[in-house]
Amino acid sequence: MRFLANECCDAGIVTSLRASGHDVVYVPERQAGLSDDEVAQIAFLWLKDKSLADLDNLPDPDELASDIVENLDAAVESFKEIARRI
Repeated sequence: MRFLANECCDAGIVTSLRASGHDVVYVPERQAGLSDDEVAQIAFLWLKDKSLADLDNLPDPDELASDIVENLDAAVESFKEIARRI
């Protein structure tokens, strides 16, 4: 899973996410002091799923919904593991 962590995110959480195999861009490592709009632009560009760029060939809505639920479940489990470590 991919995460974009802003300055308000504790570095320990970023370390734990990376240790769990997640791809994390931590804004303070790139450029501290960015505005919320600048961070949102980075998030949009970095997190955009290029595989969904072809709107004529999107998977069925049920398949997309299933994938979203699966990714959210995985994220929740990752956060639970991080919470146990903290």
